[in-house]
Amino acid sequence: MNTVEEIAKRAGVSAATVSRTFRSPEKLSQDTANRILQIADQLKYAPKPRRPRRKTMLAATEAEPVAVTTIGFLFFAKYSTDIYSSHSFYGEILHGVQDQATALGLDVKFAVVPRYSAPDEMPAMISSGALSGLLLVGAAPPHVLGFYSSAAKHIVNVDHIDPAGEHDGVLSDGIGGANMALEHLWSLGHRRIAYVTPESEAVTFRERYRGYQLFLLEHGLRLDPELVLTIGADENPQAKASGLFDGIAPPTAVFAANDETASWVLQACHNRSIDVPGQVSIVGFDDVYLAQHVWPPLTSVHVDIVGLGREAVVRLYERMCPRVDVPRLATPANVRLRSHLVERKSTGVVRAEAKL
Repeated sequence: MNTVEEIAKRAGVSAATVSRTFRSPEKLSQDTANRILQIADQLKYAPKPRRPRRKTMLAATEAEPVAVTTIGFLFFAKYSTDIYSSHSFYGEILHGVQDQATALGLDVKFAVVPRYSAPDEMPAMISSGALSGLLLVGAAPPHVLGFYSSAAKHIVNVDHIDPAGEHDGVLSDGIGGANMALEHLWSLGHRRIAYVTPESEAVTFRERYRGYQLFLLEHGLRLDPELVLTIGADENPQAKASGLFDGIAPPTAVFAANDETASWVLQACHNRSIDVPGQVSIVGFDDVYLAQHVWPPLTSVHVDIVGLGREAVVRLYERMCPRVDVPRLATPANVRLRSHLVERKSTGVVRAEAKL
């Protein structure tokens, strides 16, 4: 039994569906495509490169055509399942990457690597030398990013930036998004606004906290250390979040660094019979699938997550395929996609009589 047939058997689909996952993923449901990709990764399967398509032949110079067929998607995973849910943040990025790559006639190879440690050897998709460019997806420490910094001639970081400034980055606008969330809470009368974040080295979280700091400064509010809470990876998130409401002057609103963190705060409120939004308003960030399916549904800063994947492929493609009729891109830059606020039922007007 060849590898395609083995993947098909394990995934409960036909061999043709497996092939379609690597050739035309937009024709499949996200759940099916992600399940097949997970099994393929477990079996260390990579499709054979296709012959270059005519529209992927762009002239770097009139004398030297450059054939571009395959890019890599290298995901830094904290947990191996982070990428495989179609409703996860990085699952949606992968969908955007696949969609844009298909539109440009590119194949995508996929690999998952540890977030916090560099391997002894490069992943097979890189060492094979078949990649024209590489997407480094998610946050990772500088030493891990440094390990992959020369893995391909053209690299774009996704949802992160290159600390060395050698490669482009595509991420959300953390400062602008934070400002929108806080302006919303301010307009509802909230002045004691807490900030809650998971412990992380992610640039996106740092920028969201910076947005929180700037908002307080611009509105004449003091940064109260008791209203800034970091939840460690080994801590009980609901129990830690519950501590926000133990003081004599608890917050009337919480701005969370992402929707998962907001859900921890929401659960802590449920556990203590604190009414949301009657006593506490909560705003999340990213507007992932989870935000619409908790109770009450979360007000959240919407990030075009699929758009992050598409923009990263476009940026990488422009690096790989310079044309004589288009000015070369300037030095590496970080592109931040604008966000907007989606109001739901987790936020409301502050009530002077509310007691926690």
